[in-house]
Amino acid sequence: AAAQRRRTRGPGDTHDDLPFLALPMPKGARRKPAKLPGFSKLFDSVRDWLEAQGSLPWDRSDDKDERKLATTVQKIRTAYSDGRLSEDQVRSMEDLEGWNWGDAARHGESSEEGEQGGGEAQPQAADDDDEDGELQQQQQQWIRLTLQRLASDLQQKHPSVPERRSRLRQWQRMYHPDKNPSREDEVKPIFEWVQKKWDEEFKREKAESSDKCEGAAAEAGQGAG
Repeated sequence: AAAQRRRTRGPGDTHDDLPFLALPMPKGARRKPAKLPGFSKLFDSVRDWLEAQGSLPWDRSDDKDERKLATTVQKIRTAYSDGRLSEDQVRSMEDLEGWNWGDAARHGESSEEGEQGGGEAQPQAADDDDEDGELQQQQQQWIRLTLQRLASDLQQKHPSVPERRSRLRQWQRMYHPDKNPSREDEVKPIFEWVQKKWDEEFKREKAESSDKCEGAAAEAGQGAG
């Protein structure tokens, strides 16, 4: 696992001797559960049972296979309730004769009481706002602390211009928005700071080179005189 992390470095990994903080979770990621794996196989098993038996399996049956299939039915219903089934998968299940969702309510749908009373969706909306606010604070803190670490590393560990430029070149690749899809808002301020430092180092190197040339020219002039 450690070797794999070294091969796929990113803003959340360790780069050389500078430990970077992990990026916050992307906005909305906690509300995007993974899809149900192996749906086709689960669907086929339920379809075959319904065609043969005409009704859904019973979870308290004496038959081991029927109890196992009842677990599959519950797994599909739970995925439906969590919003982990696509529209096509939902339609496929509902097209099966004898299928029903039981007590499962589809993710995001208001209950009948909530639609009549108008108060069910408000607490959820408030929770979403709180979650977004907390996530935004985490992102801002990550940006601030990362900038502090980069500045400290650049100043204390890389005294020469070539060393600083080499490090900045690494950071340009690491924090480029195109290299961090879905995290552009987090890495963009870091990338802009790196670009600014890169320009400063280039100007400094150019100025030092110009001073050396002028000094050499002056010495040559004195020698000729």
